[in-house]
Amino acid sequence: MKKIIWNKDLETGFAVMDMQHRELVNKINKLIDVLQGVDDEFSMDELFVFLEEYVDVHFRTEEMYMDQTNYPEAEEHKRLHRWFEEKVKELHAKYLKEGRSASLVEDVEKFLIDWLADHIMGTDKKLAKFLLEKLKEYQ
Repeated sequence: MKKIIWNKDLETGFAVMDMQHRELVNKINKLIDVLQGVDDEFSMDELFVFLEEYVDVHFRTEEMYMDQTNYPEAEEHKRLHRWFEEKVKELHAKYLKEGRSASLVEDVEKFLIDWLADHIMGTDKKLAKFLLEKLKEYQ
């Protein structure tokens, strides 16, 4: 199973977002290790709970910046956040029902890894660019 490898392509240039994205990537990679049986430091359930809570904190942070700056694409961006939050909850429920199934591994890869990388490199970079421009206006 693939992992998200943090690199310059994932950096948005907005320090708070980058720090939170790194932590999110680290936890998703830890989840993958646990799914594969490579790491047993945390239980799957603990990692899913952490992800649900951390995703909430991270998304609320981004959304606070959107609201404070009247980001023109805020509603669509927030809709994508809600979708991702639901996917994480669905994957957690699937794990609680099925355990470590091949289907769960496939879904984690598709919905957590691919979506998050695409979201950061597209939607979040666009938001970061907007926020950085707004910051320049205040200097």
